[in-house]
Amino acid sequence: KVRTTCRSSPEYDMTKLTLKKSERYTVYWRDTFSYTGWFESDELARRAEKMDYLIETTGYFAGDFDGWLVFCTERNPHEEFAQWGAPTFIPRECIRGVERLKKCR
Repeated sequence: KVRTTCRSSPEYDMTKLTLKKSERYTVYWRDTFSYTGWFESDELARRAEKMDYLIETTGYFAGDFDGWLVFCTERNPHEEFAQWGAPTFIPRECIRGVERLKKCR
């Protein structure tokens, strides 16, 4: 089951998560956000409540680089070209869920 909000603790133990390179996944993760200006505590609490959602990223798993899980929207299998395109680097600790996508062939 994949959660779409981030109120409770993660269902996954991300330290034990094993992903297969070049497989496609949808990753649900909590992002940072910021505002400019000065705010009272009650306003900060209201804004934090509005940000109770997870980002969804879909892509090919390219690897785990020192705690950064990298997912790419493109994968090039040709040996004479770079393999990965448009990488997204997600800190392992921010991930709240992962779904492996089925191959369509």
